[in-house]
Amino acid sequence: MMRSSTQGLRRNFVALLASLGMLDAHAVPFPDLYTVTVKADAQATDQRAAAIELGMVSLLARLTGRTDAGRHPDLIHIVERASNYVNSYGLVDRETAQIGFIGSAVEQAVAAANWPLWGAERPLTLVWMAVDAGNGERGILASSLNAEEWTPEMAELMRSLHAQLQEAAKARGLPLTLPLLDLFDIEAVSFADVAGGFSERIATASERYRADASLLALVRNGPFGPEIRWALEQGGRRRIVLTSTIADGLDWVAERYAAEFSSAGAAGALHISVLDVDSLEDYGRVMSYLESVSLFESVDVESFQGTTLNLLVSVRGDETVLQRVLGLGGVLAAPTTLPFPPPPPGSVIFEVVEPGFVQ
Repeated sequence: MMRSSTQGLRRNFVALLASLGMLDAHAVPFPDLYTVTVKADAQATDQRAAAIELGMVSLLARLTGRTDAGRHPDLIHIVERASNYVNSYGLVDRETAQIGFIGSAVEQAVAAANWPLWGAERPLTLVWMAVDAGNGERGILASSLNAEEWTPEMAELMRSLHAQLQEAAKARGLPLTLPLLDLFDIEAVSFADVAGGFSERIATASERYRADASLLALVRNGPFGPEIRWALEQGGRRRIVLTSTIADGLDWVAERYAAEFSSAGAAGALHISVLDVDSLEDYGRVMSYLESVSLFESVDVESFQGTTLNLLVSVRGDETVLQRVLGLGGVLAAPTTLPFPPPPPGSVIFEVVEPGFVQ
């Protein structure tokens, strides 16, 4: 990410605060966004080249939210020249390759094609998955599998669903978490609650996980094979879809998120005012967080008046996208009250969220 040279002193100051233990942890971007794992065709004439092209197809889907991105006429040239963007390549085993791409170069190529980019800041989604095996055995998928509580067939089904979720989430760049299903969860949520989509009970049980959205799924055998009904609960909205595979469901989720959190076009200047910056710790948290957000190309302090921090930033995307993305970090939020005197005209206003506060 490009940064203005005038920010060296501030970066040093933030580093000092961090070394003193004064910076609160916040949500981290999706790790290794530009590293993909693909099946390498051992029969291909040029296995490396084939794997790299397939890896770029996977990466473009991850960055745009669209599974057809790598085949689209606007972007096919990126796939054809995928080897130009590689900075690492290795075989995990005979059939699996791990490829690291140069993020800035791929971003520039996608932006040059006038396609929106979905950055590393992505909603953390809590998945409540109710599983009906069709033989009278039912359960909810948990973060840790306890095979002893199931028949061998049910345990194998749960392991398979768990692995499919992990694989699809990694492919699409989706941070997911599953419930612990400890005593708290068991008392708060039942199979019927998840299967029936009872939002209020699930929302109450979900608060402890501090996720940005909840994804409810009911897995069962239908008349034409496996059926999975998904309900995405986010920002007071519910969206529903029916799929036959885990991968198709997470493709659908990724497309919904990408439509909301992607940005397009060149970076532009914007004024931001952050309220309630009451201490050096608050200042350090805010600046460290903004420095980490992929939408920003530069962040400069204009003034610090009372407890209001006024910034001039160079940012990709419009104000709406900015507010959505910054709302994911757990550091900034829309203000509950406006300050007096008011911030400079045209400023986008946020306030500091207290560490550990659940919105």
